[in-house]
Amino acid sequence: ANISSGSTVLVGGWGPAIGTPMALIEALVQQASENLTVVGGIAQAPAFSAGLLQKAQRVITSYISGNRLLQDLWQNGTLELELIPMGSLVDMIRAAASGIPAFYTPTGLGTLVQEG
Repeated sequence: ANISSGSTVLVGGWGPAIGTPMALIEALVQQASENLTVVGGIAQAPAFSAGLLQKAQRVITSYISGNRLLQDLWQNGTLELELIPMGSLVDMIRAAASGIPAFYTPTGLGTLVQEG
């Protein structure tokens, strides 16, 4: 598949052993595309490998699972990271696939997150 630079890519599966499309990820790494937004439930290696992260501008996930490279890229400002609770991430993906531009979730109400 020809994935254009700046595209958003959804990576399915639950870690490397359960449904992660490793052959497709490896093919994406070989392409010239860059500045990708990569969305996945768990940003775990090997799916979220050095090759994929070097092509990413932004990662949206619910759990970084000890992926030290992802943490380092985020901390040094090379990569944007958006952490979203798993249920909210699933709803965000469902809403986007259905053409719904926004949805409400009470996650964070009554906590320090609400205060900003």
